[in-house]
Amino acid sequence: MAICFITGIKHSGKSLLGSLAVTYLSTKQQIKFIDSDNLLLPYSQSSDTSVRDLFSNIGKERFMQVEYRAIREALEAHDTTSGHLVMATGGGACDNARLVDLMKQSGSVIYLYRKEQWLFDKIAASGIPPFLDQDNPRRSF
Repeated sequence: MAICFITGIKHSGKSLLGSLAVTYLSTKQQIKFIDSDNLLLPYSQSSDTSVRDLFSNIGKERFMQVEYRAIREALEAHDTTSGHLVMATGGGACDNARLVDLMKQSGSVIYLYRKEQWLFDKIAASGIPPFLDQDNPRRSF
């Protein structure tokens, strides 16, 4: 059965597109949707309540390791005989070369492109995330 990864920067619409696609397609065939952000918090060693907190507390390199492990384990647990899988990845997944290789080996990878200004405005509206420079987020974006 097919596995499809939906990637793109934070707030590009990965989770929305994935869940809508599965809602539509599941009327025709068995298909499961996973938002990879939901896989990450069980790997936290602290009381992180969000993926943003986890990233802030453990840093980019460790976060990328946790993200890779969580997605790899979800793929290993997926019963390919039971249907298709659509997974929306985190906004930084494409910066993780090891994870990109895993996704390419496991299925199809779709990258959602959005215009830079639209994305920055949407991201900044919910607070400057830890992956951007807090003093000059526009420059680091």
